[in-house]
Amino acid sequence: MKRGRAGRATRPARMVLAILLAQAAAAAPASAQDPVLDSLDVLFDSLAAALLDAGPRQSVRLRPTYRRYAVGDKRLMEHALGLRYVLRESDFRFELSTAGPVRFTSGRTRIEAMTPVEARADVRVGDGDSVRLSLRTPSFPGSLGTEHVRALSTIGTSTLDLASIALGSPAVLGASIVLSRRLGGFKASVRFGGEAEPRPDVADSVYWRGVTVRGGVGLARRFAGVQIETAVEAAHSFADSLDGRNTFAGGGHLIARVNVETALGALARVVAFGSAYYYTPFGVDRPEVVPRVATVGRVYGGYFGVLLPAGDLSLMPLLGLARESSDDDHETARATFDTHGSSWTLSGSTSLAIPIGRRLQIIPEAGYAHGASSGEFFVTPTGETRPIGSSYADGLAGWYVALELAVLF
Repeated sequence: MKRGRAGRATRPARMVLAILLAQAAAAAPASAQDPVLDSLDVLFDSLAAALLDAGPRQSVRLRPTYRRYAVGDKRLMEHALGLRYVLRESDFRFELSTAGPVRFTSGRTRIEAMTPVEARADVRVGDGDSVRLSLRTPSFPGSLGTEHVRALSTIGTSTLDLASIALGSPAVLGASIVLSRRLGGFKASVRFGGEAEPRPDVADSVYWRGVTVRGGVGLARRFAGVQIETAVEAAHSFADSLDGRNTFAGGGHLIARVNVETALGALARVVAFGSAYYYTPFGVDRPEVVPRVATVGRVYGGYFGVLLPAGDLSLMPLLGLARESSDDDHETARATFDTHGSSWTLSGSTSLAIPIGRRLQIIPEAGYAHGASSGEFFVTPTGETRPIGSSYADGLAGWYVALELAVLF
């Protein structure tokens, strides 16, 4: 980037953008029940290097959130109290975060629990190389009874954001490394790592992935003031059925994404950014264990946002679109199962960062989601030719509000 007045103004704007996007990443639940939301964490990994150089040295953020959704005739409500602590040094960044205690209500069923607490440490070990170590505690409780699994399954789609989806998960220990090199005008990176989850000793349902290995490649370059980043990642998990108690369907996934970001205006203080992604599972060997009619399938979508500084304030509207589709045919000794499902969600949100002196910041946020889900389920008993089945088509709508309080050191 050319150095000058516009370049000097761009860096603070990008620092604020990195911080706000990191807030969005931390606000999203650490998904244990849904591999789609879990794998989308790769969308925010490219921020790790930027965050080593951006933001306050330490920060503590408290984020109460209230969500309310309607899926068909079902009404879902969730209260969550997220907490995040960040410590940043020149080549080191430590983060401790949780979606906090949650209360999820679906019909007459109420779940009051504690989501996992996750610790992450990013260390820069070279020119663009970094190492990440992570540890996540189990949720409390670490497993879910039939009634609670049924209540959470009423969500029915991977395109809604709920903190409660992380309930019923064991502890996780993970490590990853990113190696980066310059290739002409491009920055190429290779990322590989893995996670291990101890075998849970529980009587109820749990989402257990066992050992997961992952690897990916990325490419980034700035063209005429536009930063473009692309990445592809594959992961595969190895875990058994836990005698029918494991709600993880097995196998792995592939995810590809493209991020775009550019500064606008005479002083380059306005920043526009967007991302598109595509997720597909592979090697799924237990699709019947997924606690909903439509099994997890292909998910694709994207989001677009703008960072609008106004004096000391920072406004960030965000618009997202996600679609999921799944098809599954499998046989057992007793029957043949045939399921098809799809859903889409259009969501929008706006957050406003309001500084109060040098050490405090308040960030109110509100969002809305609208969409639909549909599917069909057929069972053909062994020896029969006529299937028995049902179908559904539900509208989806809802909203959420959050108020984050940040203390900066």
